[in-house]
Amino acid sequence: MPSTVEEFLEALDDAGGELRIVSPTDDVRAAWRRVIHRVRQGKHVPEGWHLLHRGRDSGDLVIEMRPGEHPADKYRLPAGERVSVPTELTKLHPVVQALRDTPERLPASSANRSRALMVIQALAEEAGRRGLKVAPGTGDVLLNVEALELRYAVRVTEESTTRWNLRLVLQVHGPGEPTDTRWCDRSDWQVEEALGQVLDDIVRRAESTRRDIDERDRREAEKKVAARAKVVREHRAKVLRAQVAAWCEAEQIRQHCDQLVAAGMSEQDEWVTWARMRAAEIDPLTEPPGMPAEPSKEPPSQRPTPMRAARISLPEPKPWHPNQKWWSR
Repeated sequence: MPSTVEEFLEALDDAGGELRIVSPTDDVRAAWRRVIHRVRQGKHVPEGWHLLHRGRDSGDLVIEMRPGEHPADKYRLPAGERVSVPTELTKLHPVVQALRDTPERLPASSANRSRALMVIQALAEEAGRRGLKVAPGTGDVLLNVEALELRYAVRVTEESTTRWNLRLVLQVHGPGEPTDTRWCDRSDWQVEEALGQVLDDIVRRAESTRRDIDERDRREAEKKVAARAKVVREHRAKVLRAQVAAWCEAEQIRQHCDQLVAAGMSEQDEWVTWARMRAAEIDPLTEPPGMPAEPSKEPPSQRPTPMRAARISLPEPKPWHPNQKWWSR
């Protein structure tokens, strides 16, 4: 594997913009990730391109260099920019309006209740500005934020500890690691200052989860293709065995007919004539069949056929008796 950024970019270029490392060991996978990190941190990705990779922890490691903006860049807040939180609520977001009509879902203290509404207002507006979808929650979920078709529940509550009295707590629960993240008031800052981080965290988790989902879907698709290929291969082998068996049987019938004629039977004998016709009927070389059609993709029905049902309903044979050479039904 490449040990420098230059070797990495050259290998990626030689591969046409996509490298696939099949089921690497943990050490090899980690080494590739370190190179990717150096490329990104050192801003070595060419302008107008972005670097993606899948299979961070398992499966094949796929690294791609794609033209254009990274899919998640439109969601990100520029470095150093903070989300503006209103000091008073004038033009309410629909989600906030619904919360004002159900105050029992908000923190109990009046100060934190007001802060919670303003935090949700700011989050909803900023999420919309970044192109994320928002929707009202239910119960203690005050807001749902959707990124890359994945939903994240936002809760804003208050808590008291030995050190804090009714501090505001914001939690995000949804797909990705960790599944639950939280921000709390501290001595040097408040939850309102972390709203940009909250949305960045949602996007980061959505990206990671989406990569895992795409990788899982790719693997499932590969498994289905492999399973289908096996079914087709076994079907063709079965047809081939049947054709070879039919050809062998036809050849044996013809040889038998030749022996019958050699033993004195007339070539025009009815039995010899019928036997030769039978050999021609079953011989696949009479009309070469070519590649057999693929089997149906639908699984066979489990319902018993009439013949199978009849066999199932047949009575069990009577036990053998030493005084009988056979038995009747």
